[in-house]
Amino acid sequence: MELGILGPLEVSVRRRALRIGARKVRALFAVLAVNANDVVSTDVLAHALWGEQPPPTVDKLVHVYVSQLRKALGVDGRKLLTRPPGYLLELSSDELDRDRFEHLLDEAREARRAGDLAACAELLEQALSLWRGDPLADFVYESWAQPEAARLGELRLAAVEDRAEARLGLGQADELVGELAALVAEHPLRERLRAHLMLALYRAGRQAEALEAYRDARRVLVEDLGIEPGEELQRLEHAILRHDPALDSPEPLPPSLPDVATSLVGRERESAELQELLARSDVRLLTLTGPGGVGKTRLSLEVARAAAGRFPDGVHFVPLAGLARHELVLSAVAEALSVKQVAGEQLAEKVKASIGAGRVLLLIDNLEHLLDAAPQVAELLASAPNLKLLVTSRAALRVSMEVEYGVAPLALPTPGERVPVDRLPDYDALALFVERARRVRPDFRITAESVSEVAEICARLDGLPLAIELAAARLRLLTTTGLLARLDRRLPMLTGGPQDVPLRQQTLRATIDWSYGLLREEDRSVLAALAVFSGGATAESAEAVCASPPGDVLESLTRLLDNNLLRLEGEAEPRFGMLDTIHEYALEQLASSGEEEVRRRHAEHFAVLAEAYEESLRGGDQLPALELFAQEDANLRAALAWAAGVGEPHLGLRLAGAAWRFWWVRGHLVEARRMLERVLALPAPAGAAAARARTLEGAAAIAWGQGDAAAARRFAEEGLELFRQAEDGRGVARLLNHLGLAAQEQHAYDRAQAHFEESGALAREVGNERGIAVALVNLGGLALIQEDFEQAREACEESLELHRRNQSEDGIAISLLNLGFAALGQGRREAARALLEESAGLFRKLGFREYVSYSLEGLAAIAVAAGDAGGAAGLLGEAAELREATGASLGPFEKRLHDGTVGAVSAELGEASLDTAGRRATGAAD
Repeated sequence: MELGILGPLEVSVRRRALRIGARKVRALFAVLAVNANDVVSTDVLAHALWGEQPPPTVDKLVHVYVSQLRKALGVDGRKLLTRPPGYLLELSSDELDRDRFEHLLDEAREARRAGDLAACAELLEQALSLWRGDPLADFVYESWAQPEAARLGELRLAAVEDRAEARLGLGQADELVGELAALVAEHPLRERLRAHLMLALYRAGRQAEALEAYRDARRVLVEDLGIEPGEELQRLEHAILRHDPALDSPEPLPPSLPDVATSLVGRERESAELQELLARSDVRLLTLTGPGGVGKTRLSLEVARAAAGRFPDGVHFVPLAGLARHELVLSAVAEALSVKQVAGEQLAEKVKASIGAGRVLLLIDNLEHLLDAAPQVAELLASAPNLKLLVTSRAALRVSMEVEYGVAPLALPTPGERVPVDRLPDYDALALFVERARRVRPDFRITAESVSEVAEICARLDGLPLAIELAAARLRLLTTTGLLARLDRRLPMLTGGPQDVPLRQQTLRATIDWSYGLLREEDRSVLAALAVFSGGATAESAEAVCASPPGDVLESLTRLLDNNLLRLEGEAEPRFGMLDTIHEYALEQLASSGEEEVRRRHAEHFAVLAEAYEESLRGGDQLPALELFAQEDANLRAALAWAAGVGEPHLGLRLAGAAWRFWWVRGHLVEARRMLERVLALPAPAGAAAARARTLEGAAAIAWGQGDAAAARRFAEEGLELFRQAEDGRGVARLLNHLGLAAQEQHAYDRAQAHFEESGALAREVGNERGIAVALVNLGGLALIQEDFEQAREACEESLELHRRNQSEDGIAISLLNLGFAALGQGRREAARALLEESAGLFRKLGFREYVSYSLEGLAAIAVAAGDAGGAAGLLGEAAELREATGASLGPFEKRLHDGTVGAVSAELGEASLDTAGRRATGAAD
């Protein structure tokens, strides 16, 4: 039983039928489905299931299989009814593919009688698409199935022949030849198929092959059936011999489309999808939307030209860019159709009469500034049953018949992807750049060295075809290196487009100006304010920052999306972002409209947001907090840079003090230290002591992570004093830990122990379990350095218990790391491996790359001790790469462990034989 005939119900039966008796259940369903809505007697069912020799308990078995079938049908089991003398499967007219197929055939015949060949061909295409194989294929040898299978097979072949006939009538002979030749080979005795093949060959200008097709038909019919070809084939042969004009293909009107000077590069997928949509009978209005410069007009021209054969009554181009009022759209359509307006006559009625029932395609270009004409467009469609509209617009029309197709920028390599020169055609953006570059420099060639520059140029231009074409034209005077260096300011660079295109397409700025000019004043204000965001904005953030002057920001965001000046990014929570080219334009608008106030609101908003989630970064629900900070990292950095740059130290300290822990966890040590030191260097404002203390805490942690113990101690001492002045016991305890770590780095182990113990005692006083756990894990780390592995184990086990109770994932991971090191020091290698692997997994989950490297150092030591020097070298290399990426350094214990592992690997493999990873590790050790 093929899905192509019985449909989704049959799939349900296949999936749900019990393994025992499943074939019987499927056969039962097939018999009932073939006779849907008619009672099938138990005797007939028994004969279908068991043939001439049914079992003695046949009635009972039929009942059992009926019961199983009801279960297999699931909620549709109620359709299977008991009706004497048997059973009835009650189905509506559209539940079987077979019935849908026959209904579509009836509709196609009606369209053929009405002279609508295109609709006929489309309906037959839909009907044939329901087939997935031979009808009732599972039961091909069953007598009850053979008549229905033969009937449906004949209907299918007739539909294939009818479709070919309709397409021949639409002038598609060239496209049909190969398909018909294959069909004739599959069904050599079908004279109608042979007639279609002969006519297609003749209309394709291949008369000799058409006559040869007749001779082949005669040979097969005489040899296989002993008969001559029928009268239809004989008359067709005679007509071909005398070049009968009646055989000529109906000529569609040539499309009245403008010529284009350049080829369309790429867009094969989009063109094919649009062709498919345009061919569907239920698609009357197809609107291509997208940002300015994305290539909507060029793509639509290609699609319209390719579709011309399906519109024998004309394909017409209706340009609207030069119109200022929506009332003039109908006049533009009339002009494209050569309809003359006469005084006293209604132009709308003349346009409708001109189109009538004709199969006409109108390509209406640039409707975005005349969207008030949408009702006229809808009315025109309603009056002309065979009219189709292909529209380009930066915003959708929002009428009921519209199918919107968003045109995206051209395909680009992913960031950081290496593109071999021979794979340039795989990326439409790069291929377009090269093709247009060769128009101004025929000798332009891509090399392995320059391909990355071309990829970066196209990425900086957002993959927009217009921007890429304008940039490529600059290669008349520049190299790719010079061009890339100038793209920090795209808009002044990307000018000088062809003089024979509209002004809005001659520069990138003019293209965006066109969209900007269509906006309401409040939408322009929101667009400019959104430019302050880096990395996009949530709806909540946009409302907080863009809400002055007061207005409905969400409504403006919706309209900006509709006009393709914004785009939605992200999956969990949608974010509003811009193409870089539009962002640059919006920044220019922001600079002339109160930029400082918007940037202050932006910095205030993100300071409040960071402070709200700061405590979660220290423990508890860390992952959501880390995800939020990762999502808003670019905005936090931009806000901090602005605050430091314009002398807003209090705002800067609030941002830095709340966000530093995220930068530390994610290994942004170099950049974070630079930002923190910049804001700490500003004059200390009144009332900012708490924020400054938190920022100093961050500076101390990051300096220690980089191995700069002196700076870490300096920052920690100043921060400690501020926390003591504020009587902030938790802050004092945290800074004592940082002083202990700095002392440990300077080998002042007694002083370090005193700081850790004081920190733990103070944390106990204020009831801060996480603070106690941090002090304990630091005491455990100090014991590791002093090779007191049992003391390290005891301290870190207590720390682990406290961290688990407080759900502090980074604390859990660090405790596991130190426990792994302690087990390694005690020779408990398998326990160490399990602990270190668990810690590495948690660190990866948190994005804590610096500490992943420490786990890998321990695993490398285990590997080399187990005789796997090559595996150890690879782990060392990965660890060194992570530290290089973060700017982190090895602590005293990790450094000693690392040096021992590298020495063992070198001794085992030999200096000259170390692989790339091993050499990286050796370099890190130096």
